[in-house]
Amino acid sequence: MVQQTGNGGRQPRVRIERLELVRRRPLYEEAFLAIRTAILRGRFAPGERLYGPDIANELGLSRGPVREALHKLEQEGIVTSSPHLGSSVVTLDPAEIRDAMALREYLETLQCDALVAAVTDELLEELEQYVEQMRVAAEDGDAAALTEADYAFHDRLIGVGRSGLARRIWRSIAGQLQMALAVTDPVFVGENGDIVKEHAPILRALRRRDAAALEKALRRHLTNVGPLLQRAAAQRDEA
Repeated sequence: MVQQTGNGGRQPRVRIERLELVRRRPLYEEAFLAIRTAILRGRFAPGERLYGPDIANELGLSRGPVREALHKLEQEGIVTSSPHLGSSVVTLDPAEIRDAMALREYLETLQCDALVAAVTDELLEELEQYVEQMRVAAEDGDAAALTEADYAFHDRLIGVGRSGLARRIWRSIAGQLQMALAVTDPVFVGENGDIVKEHAPILRALRRRDAAALEKALRRHLTNVGPLLQRAAAQRDEA
């Protein structure tokens, strides 16, 4: 959990507990993954400010890598920043989520023929592993783990047969959508069974190299997820 303690007239300190840094990556990547995981698991709430120096101290890093990590999180749509207020976790706006889902659907169904032409057995095996991770997370009632696996599935898929531009745009909106799911456990975990099953037609179309069936399966899946995300964001606003 996030703990904030008073410190005279200064800003409260933010403590990140039980985060592990994997030293095989560049330092800013370690900070990015640690902060991102903390946000998705609810340790930082939507709208909460992120104090770079305190986060750097808790992670045992200098301020530079944390500053870069926050910038990368801003590009992903999870963090917002302003010159006077610094960085904070984005709030969940139902109208923005609606528009983001429309963009996501367009990008994920773009050039499905090129996607299926580039499918390999190794890719299918990797995607099946992500679906299995979703299933296990659903059984455990772990919305954050479920959305992490779902994000990885679609992130991997958007990078096949499409340009780097499509993937960059997708990532700029998908992170916030993932957060919207992850921070609303009562809504998402209660309804995720069907969402996990909806990946089966996507995999089936990929195995058959059927572009039309793939587009249909993706549209059905994303159309079903959209209202759930908007409802989750609305419930956060009312809380």
